[in-house]
Amino acid sequence: MALQKSVSVLTVTILLLCTGCRSALTCGQAPINTRIIGGQTATPGDWPWQVSLVLFGTHRCGGSLINDQWVMTAAHCITGSGRNVTVYLGRFNQSGPNPNEVSRTIAQAKCHPSYNTLTFNNDICLLKLSSPVNFTNYIQPVCLADANSILHSGVSTWVAGWGTTRPNGGNASDTLQEANLDIVGNKECQCNSIFDITDKMICAWVRAGGIDSCQGDGGGGLVTKVGSGWAAVGIVSFGNGCAKPNVPGIYTRVSEYMEWISNITGSDEPGFVNVSSTGVDKDTNFTCSTTAPPYASSTHPYTHYTTDKSIFGGGENLIHFTHFTSLWVLALSVYGLVGHA
Repeated sequence: MALQKSVSVLTVTILLLCTGCRSALTCGQAPINTRIIGGQTATPGDWPWQVSLVLFGTHRCGGSLINDQWVMTAAHCITGSGRNVTVYLGRFNQSGPNPNEVSRTIAQAKCHPSYNTLTFNNDICLLKLSSPVNFTNYIQPVCLADANSILHSGVSTWVAGWGTTRPNGGNASDTLQEANLDIVGNKECQCNSIFDITDKMICAWVRAGGIDSCQGDGGGGLVTKVGSGWAAVGIVSFGNGCAKPNVPGIYTRVSEYMEWISNITGSDEPGFVNVSSTGVDKDTNFTCSTTAPPYASSTHPYTHYTTDKSIFGGGENLIHFTHFTSLWVLALSVYGLVGHA
């Protein structure tokens, strides 16, 4: 999951409009992260909402702290695991030491009732921690994009995690990695994907490839800078291989779930902010080329693996495959963004 931060030219302006001022003023802060560019490995405290979900002693997925007692992750990370998962906050190294770390068990796991294990639609889950956490420079909640958020192609985003760094799997990264990706509009994403891209999804890539999320990074947040803070606009979900040129990674679109999240968290609602692009979105008039969409490697045909310059792992959306391959074969080929021991 090694990533390389690069500065990309933004073609849009991000505006911050508070839709829950009490919460929004205390979310999305990363006191230690003042850098604009950096290396492949993050610095402790860069992404203070990043959590590690550990199952039976092994890192399984990422997640994002959204207030003092709730974590947002992907449903595919939790299915079949439930309360056996331990949540580590403030973690930087998987093998330690982690002087800023605290851990919690899961009191409740609320995954979206319409999560589809074949298409990865509605790939979102909320975890209630066994007890609240105290905020520090290394443990902070991230803001969430609200229901009126609009993200145009080209918006700069970041993703972090401990996923594998090799295209064919292998060990997960011991230290937290980070990557800078650009949003790609859903029309262009569909043109470059073998899966159905729904309005519940958002896509991001480095067009030239080489930088991406991969196996073990599932559930982590795709975040963008909003004013002086950060907001999660996506959740690492699935993809057609990792770090492939012109092949986008696919993320759960957070703004589609504002009402669902609010209903679950109740009075402990997280901070929602408006993340809106200005001007005309180039994706509006995007037309697919006549070139067939790229395919994943034959070794891992539908798994979101990365190269040495990628960062997160992804599972794959396999229904509505554009070729007449059977669902049964597809189901056997699709993997989530969870880690493998």
